[in-house]
Amino acid sequence: MVNYLAIEGEEIRTFSEKGVIRKGRILIKDGKIAKVGREIDIPASAKTVAGEVVVPGLIDAHTHLGICPIESSDRQPPGVDASDPVSPHLRVVDGLNPFDEGFKDALSGGITTAVVSAGSPLSWAMMVEAVTIMPGQNAVVKMNGRILNERSGVKMAVGEHPKRFLESLKIPPTTRMGIISVIRSYLEKAKLYTDKEIPETEKEKPKLEAIIPLLKGEYPAHIHVHTVRDILSVLRLSEEYMFNPVLVHATESHMVAEKLAERKVSVVFGPVIFPRRGRELMNLTAKTPGLLEEKGVLFTISTDHPASPIQYLLINVGLAEAEGLRDGLRTVTVNAAKIAGVFDRVGNIEPGKDGDIAIFDGDPTEIDSKVTYTIVDGSIEYRGG
Repeated sequence: MVNYLAIEGEEIRTFSEKGVIRKGRILIKDGKIAKVGREIDIPASAKTVAGEVVVPGLIDAHTHLGICPIESSDRQPPGVDASDPVSPHLRVVDGLNPFDEGFKDALSGGITTAVVSAGSPLSWAMMVEAVTIMPGQNAVVKMNGRILNERSGVKMAVGEHPKRFLESLKIPPTTRMGIISVIRSYLEKAKLYTDKEIPETEKEKPKLEAIIPLLKGEYPAHIHVHTVRDILSVLRLSEEYMFNPVLVHATESHMVAEKLAERKVSVVFGPVIFPRRGRELMNLTAKTPGLLEEKGVLFTISTDHPASPIQYLLINVGLAEAEGLRDGLRTVTVNAAKIAGVFDRVGNIEPGKDGDIAIFDGDPTEIDSKVTYTIVDGSIEYRGG
């Protein structure tokens, strides 16, 4: 039996060639978008919902959803294996909790897809951020529990946060130079291992095999980084080994926006709503997204859930719009899908894409607008009110 869902919107922002459609319709067939337009036929068997503003399902490109709970008594967050500072072979899907309340919270905010990252969120209370040099592999997950990609990139971290965390554990390296050196050594080992120039060892084999796809360009490195000096170190390293870096948090990325645009380096900025806690965050500002947009950098905004609750993604976007960002919704739909490597499936409203839709009762980035429906794969997963 074919399942149809029809959506009628006073305003449909497709982020496709069709642009904005006034008083338009979307037909979803068996979980996929089949038709979009003003004059489209709706089968009699279709269930119909309606709303004011219809947009693609929102995407948060950096979270710890389902891997780091909001409240935890664990001394170390579950997304960090403190016994080994280099563990790129670990996969967050192997520790994912599909019953995390954050999935419901995400749906209430119109979020349909998220990148779940190894490591830990920025903390409001911990004296030391718990993040190792290579904590594991990210995954792209839908809020109905469906996994789009269980190996979407290797997570790395540089700068003060991993340095201080390793110091607290009394595990080397404990300097910026040392952290970059360790990353370089594993990139070199993986390169030699690919060329069969070094013998296999059982302990190193899974680590190197996790890094090889990075060197082949099959997925990027999502790199926790804040300051300009660390961003420049990452750029040099990525040039040296020809891998694709995605800068996560990237607090001072606006200071080198032209260089990032020139290198076509993507940025996952955020959370915007966070205190300037410690030297890494001294230059945190909601102006950064607007400056990145102005220079042509491909970027998105994230909550780093649970550092900032995932359902407030659009509040982060709205604050950036108040400080100069022009097209905030595009950053958490089209841009986020491209950075997450899933734009062939989600990110805009056009035939063939997954039926992921968020419906609002007003302009989505206005503080008083509410989500009325969140639809994932053509199924209503959240109904406001």
